[in-house]
Amino acid sequence: MKFIKIVFGSCLGALIAMFAVIGIMYAIGISVANFSNKSPDVSSGSVLSLDFNMLTPEKTNNVQAQGFELEPKDAVGVHDIVKHIKHAKDNSKIDGIYLESSMLSLDGSKSKMIRDALMDFKSDGKFIVAYGEMYSQRGYYLASTADDIILNPVGAIDFRGFSRIIPFYKKAMDKFGVDMKIYYAGNFKSATEPYRLEKMSEPSRLQTMEYLSTSYDLFLQDIEDARGLSKTTLKDIAATWKCSTAEGALASGMIDTIGYKRDATISMLKRMGKDLDKKLKLVSIQDYHKSFPTKSSFSAKNKVAVVYAEGTITSGENKPGGITDGDYVPIITKLKNDDKIKAMVLRVDSPGGSVLASENILDALEAFRDAGKPIIVSMGSLAASGGYYISCAADSIIAEKNTLTGSIGVFSMIPDPTELMTETIGITMDTIGTGPMASKFVLGMEWGQSENEFFQRQTDRIYQTFLGRVANARGMTKDAVHEVAQGRVWMGEKARTLGLVDQIGDLDMAIAIAREKIGVEDAAITEYPKSKDPFTKMIESFSNTPFSTDMDMKVLEAIDKNLADQVAFHKDWMLKGEPMIIMPFAIEH
Repeated sequence: MKFIKIVFGSCLGALIAMFAVIGIMYAIGISVANFSNKSPDVSSGSVLSLDFNMLTPEKTNNVQAQGFELEPKDAVGVHDIVKHIKHAKDNSKIDGIYLESSMLSLDGSKSKMIRDALMDFKSDGKFIVAYGEMYSQRGYYLASTADDIILNPVGAIDFRGFSRIIPFYKKAMDKFGVDMKIYYAGNFKSATEPYRLEKMSEPSRLQTMEYLSTSYDLFLQDIEDARGLSKTTLKDIAATWKCSTAEGALASGMIDTIGYKRDATISMLKRMGKDLDKKLKLVSIQDYHKSFPTKSSFSAKNKVAVVYAEGTITSGENKPGGITDGDYVPIITKLKNDDKIKAMVLRVDSPGGSVLASENILDALEAFRDAGKPIIVSMGSLAASGGYYISCAADSIIAEKNTLTGSIGVFSMIPDPTELMTETIGITMDTIGTGPMASKFVLGMEWGQSENEFFQRQTDRIYQTFLGRVANARGMTKDAVHEVAQGRVWMGEKARTLGLVDQIGDLDMAIAIAREKIGVEDAAITEYPKSKDPFTKMIESFSNTPFSTDMDMKVLEAIDKNLADQVAFHKDWMLKGEPMIIMPFAIEH
């Protein structure tokens, strides 16, 4: 009897706990649903608030869940932000923009798009006020558009020029007894250099300096246009780091005011002609986004599908903020079979990745074209290596001036722990098999010439395939493609002169070209992949994402952000041994 009571009590406790959890989750769901459905009131005399100290993808909510929040916020995408800034320019209820972009991490074309929209916003007399406590260079790039740039008294601007800092691991690997087996095609394919060299190769230095110089010149030109400081002056400011103090930033003309966030509020109230004791009505970009009703185009007979391909290319599926063949091949196939979809604009912002996944996606894209439907590629900040692989077969390729593309090359990299196992740990291995190949390619057993020759042949074969794909698509010979390939990266305008892209322009241009090709000027736009709302992704992340992985990366970021970025860049492919077509480096300024 006592045993039955114990069992009954345990079951009852479990049931109560289960219902409590369900009740809590239900309450959270209702709260989030109410929050998500609430359309904010944008009243007269409002200021649009742009906070770029959070994730900003190409497409809204195309990111992985960012942890637990009772009211998770939309990650408003770059293109929606630009659209909302343009709308706010003509919205009589919006008087100005308040900008916080201190530690902005948006790369090339993303920050350029927003910068141009901000410059256009104030062209009709509306104001922009920016406040920062410590500006990164990209953060300042956006802030330079403001009429009043306010910097905290103990703040600074990290305005020192562009560089690339690369950690090299070869000595450390040698000490641990791990030998990286490396196979590559392309003298400029430098992704493997940290594991086979102790410093940058000359080809790597050449291409990196060319990219940095071109990108820096475009960066300085935009700041010159916004602030009226010549590029020569800006280079001098960077060379002597005059902005290392707020006083230096003010004296050099990089900011307008030394002050606090409350001074930004005062500045805006004055510009609006309001009493300084009045409350400033700020509307966040997330709330402004919610105020736009979702438009459906189910009844449209002619549609252009805009497919956002952003992130690293990997095999598998269900990876928000990344490109997987398991997700994108079904999407492209569905669009091919949809009679209402007449054309596709593929927006590529990717450093590349898996050869296999890239090939599968390219095959689906070619099937789409074979169905008589044109594809226009719009390149974002990056469309390199595998990003170029999936782009090359388009009817037309549109890049932006600061797009980084090319990087047509291949590598494979496999860690060999034989020395570590035998000399340090004391593990030895022996084998017997039915033939000479049966026990080849085993990690922990010393590789001979046949294994190395096999992997190099595989790498060279895939490189030749890559050259052939580009040559056929671009109307070039393989030799001509090889001349501009070998893993080398190119900026947008140079890539155009080399025949790798067709025009310089943005996503809107690509959409216009797609509509022109199908002869329907008002063809409806429908976007893919379909993004899940932040709450759904948050719930899914609890069941699908290992807690330790996220925590390990957060700890590493706290210790060394640069090292964390490099680990994140390499971790998806380093141990696979799969041939990769990926950018040779992660970008940071």
